[in-house]
Amino acid sequence: MRRWNLLAALLAGLMISGVAHADPKDDARRHFAAGLAAAEEGSYEIALQRFLAAQEAYPHPATLYNIAKSYTDLDDLPNALTYYRLFQDASPDRAADVDPIIAVLEAKLGAAAASTSASASAPSTRAAPTSGPTSEELARLQSIAMELEALTQILQQRAEEDETAIVEAQPPELGEEPEPGEPLPELEGGFLEEAYERIVVTASRVGQEPLDSPSTVTVLTADDIRLSGVLNVPDLLRRVVGVDVMSLSAGQPDVSIRGFNNKLNNKVLVLIDGRSTYLDFIGATLWGSFPVQLEEIERIEVIRGPGSAVYGANAVTGVINIITRTPGEGGQVVRFDLGSPGVSYVSAVASGRSGNTTYRLSAGRQQHGRWAQEYPPDPDLPVATFFEDDHLALETLKLNGRIDHTVTEDVGISLSAGLSDTQEEFYNFGALPNFGVDLNHHYLRSDLFLSGLHVRAFWNATSGKTGPWNRPEGQDSSLDADFDNDVVDLELEAPLTFSTGSVEHTLNLGGGYRFKGIRFSYLEGGFEEPWIEHHFKGFL
Repeated sequence: MRRWNLLAALLAGLMISGVAHADPKDDARRHFAAGLAAAEEGSYEIALQRFLAAQEAYPHPATLYNIAKSYTDLDDLPNALTYYRLFQDASPDRAADVDPIIAVLEAKLGAAAASTSASASAPSTRAAPTSGPTSEELARLQSIAMELEALTQILQQRAEEDETAIVEAQPPELGEEPEPGEPLPELEGGFLEEAYERIVVTASRVGQEPLDSPSTVTVLTADDIRLSGVLNVPDLLRRVVGVDVMSLSAGQPDVSIRGFNNKLNNKVLVLIDGRSTYLDFIGATLWGSFPVQLEEIERIEVIRGPGSAVYGANAVTGVINIITRTPGEGGQVVRFDLGSPGVSYVSAVASGRSGNTTYRLSAGRQQHGRWAQEYPPDPDLPVATFFEDDHLALETLKLNGRIDHTVTEDVGISLSAGLSDTQEEFYNFGALPNFGVDLNHHYLRSDLFLSGLHVRAFWNATSGKTGPWNRPEGQDSSLDADFDNDVVDLELEAPLTFSTGSVEHTLNLGGGYRFKGIRFSYLEGGFEEPWIEHHFKGFL
């Protein structure tokens, strides 16, 4: 009997633990779609409930607008005004679109308040009781009532004039002056329909639904990062089917897709907002040198399968694109983690807006202890390590920033820069032992968006020193090497859309130039003789 009770308790525990919790954005998307369907049928109360549920699950400016629109259709003007203002706060770039609506709402509410005040201040027609106020008091009350009535008429007339002036000042597309009982002006298309979309850009370089993507795509969202508790991107990628993460040291994981992993793996192209992070001087990606903090990542798109047809070299088994948050989103975040062995993670991100300019700044420090310590076999031959602190496998300081400025609706400029100072342990090729690298990395990037044309330019610069981890104390190793790697990249891209009958097409045209300058002690000619390469590309 006891065994049966234990088995029943175990099954119950498995059932409880197996309950799947939907992603908040998925819940919001479901409520949002149901709200649009209810609004289309004219069931505005149901639509309002659905939009409120979507906003609670995952806030979005479009949901705030639709809540305000639902309140407007239900003739609840005070709540409509509140949510239109919340929409302006959440989406400053579209704040001017609802200014006329807010002005009309304020005028209508002002007129209603004036009318209520007038009816409340009208003189009473009841006869005064014999024991009531004196004739002088009645005369004074009547005088005050007449003054209030006159003031109310002035306020009401002013409100009507303001309402008329506001409606006349509206853009033509917002409609004519509303008559009493008619709906207020609205944005084009009524309810907004674009919210909580699942859009990926890595598979074909244009935004599309994952199901329409020509590649196998996995998207890791900001919520996935926050709930995972990881301290680096490779540990998060362990959750992706088909991705192999191999850590030969605590400082340098190697990431591959579909089993093609190796030390200093170079078969996966890693991008940050479309900017390559590949280090040509060792033929790999050093994950610890990324200047981007986890808290400023919006999502990570993983393409499992060859991507060289779209991205060129190094995308042999797949592409990992780390996409950061749009400046102005996310607010201020501070994070601190502490663990063992020698694990610490400190991060601070600040994001905000000033008019048409948005910004995001971040700074952080991370370290991770080694898994094993070195002990000299002979006390008379002491051994030194590549780092002064032989207990650390990774130590890095990071700074990153980005500024976006919207010139017009079709023209935008983005500038970003970052730097990192990193000391990292990694395992080298072949029979060479574990190595250390002390590197300084920085990048500069600019983007210009002009009526569908995207021009991007960036400069990656990485310099430092590498060599074996162990060496005789007080001596340099003969395998120590200096390096200096510069990459300048310029790319133009223009997606063109057209249709043939009922079929919509997107034709993505682009081209670019890349300069590579590498100085590395291991290369022929040594550090003093640079290797220069010029690459040209075009894609359709």
